Amino acid sequence: MQRIDKKNKPDRLVMEFVDDRKDMTITTKVYYNFNDPKTDVQAIKNGAITHVEIMGDEKVDRQINNSGVKDVKSGPQDYAKDQATKKMDYGVRGQETGDLASNTFYVREGTAYNIGDIGNYLWGRGMSELGIGLGTAKTGAHYNNIVNGRDQKTSSYDFGLGTYGGPGFWDSPADQRAISNGYNNNKNPTVRKINWAELFRNPK
Repeated sequence: MQRIDKKNKPDRLVMEFVDDRKDMTITTKVYYNFNDPKTDVQAIKNGAITHVEIMGDEKVDRQINNSGVKDVKSGPQDYAKDQATKKMDYGVRGQETGDLASNTFYVREGTAYNIGDIGNYLWGRGMSELGIGLGTAKTGAHYNNIVNGRDQKTSSYDFGLGTYGGPGFWDSPADQRAISNGYNNNKNPTVRKINWAELFRNPK
């Protein structure tokens, strides 16, 4: 069972596991932080998110492998720029393959992510696999939001009333936080010296 915990503190997701035994009932509670509390709580109230999945490393690796980032031998910045709205658009691609669903929270390292935010988490991880620095990965997300935000509006990230307005100029703090968390999930990064201007230069 899932519910929201409200005790004059930031809202948290609570999972309750009930073990009915012959002579007693044991209830175990596990608490998770929301990556985007305002949106996520409203999504639950709207009935748009009804499931929770503990997302294991195997599933993360599958998303990363499917995006092709581990196969890039040169020009990682060009690959990131070209695939940002294609193979590296992890939330959309994951839903297309059936690996991700808009009605589900994905829990990683104690934080619950909606489908849009787990996509940002995976973007961060993918950029780390490419060897692109965290600052560049986050700046790239700002750039993508400015340039492509309106074209990328999708019903997959609309959780009902009060959750999905028009795109802001910058990437949201929750999006940027998810990118950082995903980036730092890579335990063996190899960071190349690439700056944001190089990443988004005009193609030859």
